[in-house]
Amino acid sequence: MRPFDELSHRGQLERLRSLALTSLAEFGIRPSSVRHIAHSENVTFDVRARRGGGRGPGAPYARGRYLLRVHRPGYHTPEAVESEAAWLSALRDSLDLSVPEPLSTSDGRLAVVAEHEGVPGSRVCTLLRWMEGGMRSKRTARPTHMRMLGRLMALLHEHSTSWKRPDGFVRGAWDWYGLFESWGTAGENYSWVWDKIPTKTRRLYESSARDAADAIEDLGEGEDAVGLIHADLHLGNVLFGEGEARAIDFDDCADGYWLYDMAVALMDLRDRDDWESLRDALLEGYAELRPLPGGIDPYLETFMCARCVSVMLWAYVAAADNPEFRKNLKKWTSWSVSYLQEHCSS
Repeated sequence: MRPFDELSHRGQLERLRSLALTSLAEFGIRPSSVRHIAHSENVTFDVRARRGGGRGPGAPYARGRYLLRVHRPGYHTPEAVESEAAWLSALRDSLDLSVPEPLSTSDGRLAVVAEHEGVPGSRVCTLLRWMEGGMRSKRTARPTHMRMLGRLMALLHEHSTSWKRPDGFVRGAWDWYGLFESWGTAGENYSWVWDKIPTKTRRLYESSARDAADAIEDLGEGEDAVGLIHADLHLGNVLFGEGEARAIDFDDCADGYWLYDMAVALMDLRDRDDWESLRDALLEGYAELRPLPGGIDPYLETFMCARCVSVMLWAYVAAADNPEFRKNLKKWTSWSVSYLQEHCSS
C-alpha cells in the first residue's frame, strides 16, 4: 500500500473518509451521506443521517446533520478535546449561547480515537451538531456584522473570567511560545520550521515576533489582559442568524490575550478601504457588554502582525504532509510579506 504522505490530496481524503466512517459507528450514527468540507488543521465532513444522534435540541441546530472532525495528529490530546467540549457546555448552560454541541458515544466519551489501514497512527475524532446560520466574507462583512461579533467576543471573554474550570481541564496557551513555536496541547515543538523560511521573509517574521514579545511583556499576565479565548474568531468561524453572531470551531481555544482574539477577527479586514469603521464597530460592540482591554493602541496592530506570522508558521508545518498547502505556500508567503511590509514594518 502506498505511504500516506506520498498520496495526492484526493487520495489522502479517501483514506481519511474511511477512518471517519469507522468513528461514526461509535457515535451511533448511521450516515446517509458523508461529504468532505475542508482539510486544513483538521479534516472535516458534513454528515447527514436518518437515524442516530437523538432528536436534537432544535434551532439553531439542524436536525439529522452533523460536523465530523478528524483531528490532525500531534495537535490536541483526547483530554484537550474533552476540555473544549466542557467549555462549550458551560457556555450553553450559563449564557444560553448558540455554540456547537458535541455528541457523545453510548459510554459517554466526547472524543473517539480511530484507526484505519493506510492512515498512519490514530486520529482523534469528534462529532458536533450542525449549526445553522449564514457566513460573511472579508468582502461582504459590514459594520453591523462586526458589531455583533464584538458583542459575542465580549460574552466569551466575560464568561471565561468567571468560569470555574473543571478538574482535568487541559488547553494550550497563545503566549509568545504558543504563537511562534508550538501549537495545541500535544507538546510538539515546531521551532525547526523557522529554518525552512526564506531568509528575507524570516527576518520580517522575526521582527514581528520581537514586537509581540515587547507587547506581551508590557501587558503582563493578569486577568485584565489574559484569559480563555476562542483564538480563531475570524469571519470564517462565525455564523450570523436571528440578529446574533454564533461562534463555531473552538479547536484553537486556549489561554491568550484578549487583544489577540480581537486581532484574529480583524486581520483579514485590514486592507479594506473602510477598515477603520469595521474595527470601530467591533470595539463598540464589545464595549456595550464589557470594558475594552488596555493596550488597544498600539498593541492591536502588533497582535494582528503576530497573527499573520503565526498562521504562516503553521502553514509551513502543515505543508509537510498536506499537498494543498504545499501547492499554495509560495502564494501565501508572498501575501504575508506584503502584509507585514505595509502594516508591521517600523
